[in-house]
Amino acid sequence: MEFFATEPFEEAVAGAYRDHRLTMEQTRQLLGYGTRMQVDAFLQQHEIFDYTIEDFEKDMAAHQRLFAKNG
Repeated sequence: MEFFATEPFEEAVAGAYRDHRLTMEQTRQLLGYGTRMQVDAFLQQHEIFDYTIEDFEKDMAAHQRLFAKNG
């Protein structure tokens, strides 16, 4: 038996995650998902991408190391 409308609930969860009021784990539990990958897919559907400037800088450093070795 479902006690809430899914779409408004999911929008509320997505908004709370976007505003940093929920963690990935809290989001996973609220949505009843078993894996982080399911949460990632949910966030992508709501156009929420967890790619920070720090992630970018780490990726660029790794890219530069790879090309320095192979270049």
